[in-house]
Amino acid sequence: MPDAFVLSTAHFTAGVLSGRKKGLCFQSSHSMTRSLQNRTFATPEAARRAVEKLLLSKTFNSEVAPQVACRAIW
Repeated sequence: MPDAFVLSTAHFTAGVLSGRKKGLCFQSSHSMTRSLQNRTFATPEAARRAVEKLLLSKTFNSEVAPQVACRAIW
């Protein structure tokens, strides 16, 4: 499994995941995802879902689920 991942939307980079043994630590790169700063996730998919849930709660149009991509960077 890669050591780092970037999570992004069509409009901004949400953050970076990095780590190995004790999970992946989220480092926020946007004010909308600051509440997830330093949170540890077991998998990249878990972090992606958390970012989507957070963004959905912060958008005015809750009928449109935000699309968050997660890709390995190394």
